[in-house]
Amino acid sequence: MPSGNSVAAMNCSKLNRITGETKWAEIQIKFL
Repeated sequence: MPSGNSVAAMNCSKLNRITGETKWAEIQIKFL
């Protein structure tokens, strides 16, 4: 089972690709 942080990072990555908003990529970096 993946950790909560890795799931959050993956979700931010998906949101970045879907919406095209770079703020999700910036948030994803904070999780990593």
